[in-house]
Amino acid sequence: MRKLFLFLTMVMFFLTSCDVVKLKESSTTREEPPIRLVFSLPNSSEDFDNTLYTVLLYDGNSNKIASEFLKNKRIGYYKLSPRQDKIVVGIHYDAASFEYYVINIDGSAPERLTLPVRDGIYPVWSDDGEYIYGISPDSLNAKSGYIFSYDVNKGTFEKYPLESEINSCGKIKPYFDNKGVLFICDNKINYLNFENKVVKPVYSFNGSVTYGSLDKSRTIFVLNDEKNCLDVLDGNNFKIIKTYKNILKYKFYSLDSMAFPDGEHVIFKIYKYDDKGNFIGAPIVSVDLNGNVRELKESDNLEWNSVKFISERKLAGVSRAEKVLFYDLNSFQDMPYMEMVLCRNNEIGYLKKLKIALPNGWKEKFTGGNEVYILNSKDEINGGIYVISYYKDQYFGGFLPNHSELLKEEDIKTPIGEGKIAVLRRSPPAASNDPATYIEIFGIIPIADNDLAYCIWLGPLKDDVKTINEAVRIMEYMMKNLNTM
Repeated sequence: MRKLFLFLTMVMFFLTSCDVVKLKESSTTREEPPIRLVFSLPNSSEDFDNTLYTVLLYDGNSNKIASEFLKNKRIGYYKLSPRQDKIVVGIHYDAASFEYYVINIDGSAPERLTLPVRDGIYPVWSDDGEYIYGISPDSLNAKSGYIFSYDVNKGTFEKYPLESEINSCGKIKPYFDNKGVLFICDNKINYLNFENKVVKPVYSFNGSVTYGSLDKSRTIFVLNDEKNCLDVLDGNNFKIIKTYKNILKYKFYSLDSMAFPDGEHVIFKIYKYDDKGNFIGAPIVSVDLNGNVRELKESDNLEWNSVKFISERKLAGVSRAEKVLFYDLNSFQDMPYMEMVLCRNNEIGYLKKLKIALPNGWKEKFTGGNEVYILNSKDEINGGIYVISYYKDQYFGGFLPNHSELLKEEDIKTPIGEGKIAVLRRSPPAASNDPATYIEIFGIIPIADNDLAYCIWLGPLKDDVKTINEAVRIMEYMMKNLNTM
């Protein structure tokens, strides 16, 4: 423990741009190879308009996964290989479907895995990272389809025709020792044996279920939403050996699961509702072999696709606040037991070297993260500066924020390059029943060979002509007096 404390102290010292680690309790060591996470950050408030990043744990410096293939793509799903060298990504195809690819860790060498398939039927990695299992339609918009096993090393597919329509299918999971897969079709969890190609129904349900398996105990955990129970199945004969009733003390809808093969816990991502049916959160719930259930604190802020087991009882994931949260599933102390603030190396560097002229009495405040706040003469936050992903001629990542109307757009020349100023009228979500509108002003200047851009914003502002004109003049002044060290 003392060695760990000294190590973490050194990490905090060297990562001066991040003010990094808040330690609550930890027994984590670095006996294993460096552990990598992949996570996404939004470019705008539009669904699936985001950029992938990768980070090595106990380092904290994250880097954008920049490749020609990912440019202008809307990413709705991603999952890192257990070998940490490749990523399965789901590219948004239309309102209800995605097509899936496997790419290298740097975003290169894309290999198509599926044609467009309904949201939620995404490919999964085998526990050893040697294979990818998934479901694909036979052709575009076809009702028929097949299960596939993709050999990552050889780049080859084995295909197994589905007997049911593809739209009746759901999540697929690896079975033990790469001998087959479990998959949902026609309100049943089924087992496909790769050797004899026989499909066997193993669990029937109404409503919704989410499931996962543990190699160590050769068991399959099924979280049954309708019955609010957890059924534990013998993984060899698929008989129910235990049932834990009233597993959660509230209404829920389960989304997905994850397990470490040699561990004793399965984690479930759920939607949580109160007695009136109002949505109140999307936490991660841990269940062990004895049916003990635990909701992980602050886990509803985690990007589920980024979450991974880093050992048989510990997991980590990236939050929306760009922190890595660590959990020890055997510990009964307050969780998460450790937090680490991320630093986007390439973006923080650009922020630190930017010099900006502000109106009299205004000042800037570096947050220690990925944004500089602009404070007015009353020390109120009146805007900010941050670095966004940028693709050629794709301001705001190509999409306007939700509930916004573009009132005005103009080109502007700055000392560091050409940019644009945009005036947006924003309104609250329709569900708020608030008719009020407000104004935000954005200034965008592409940098780094058009891979990134400075984004300067002012707001929220009153929605009147005088206020808008004054804010545009301030934005023009700031952008025409930019400089970099």
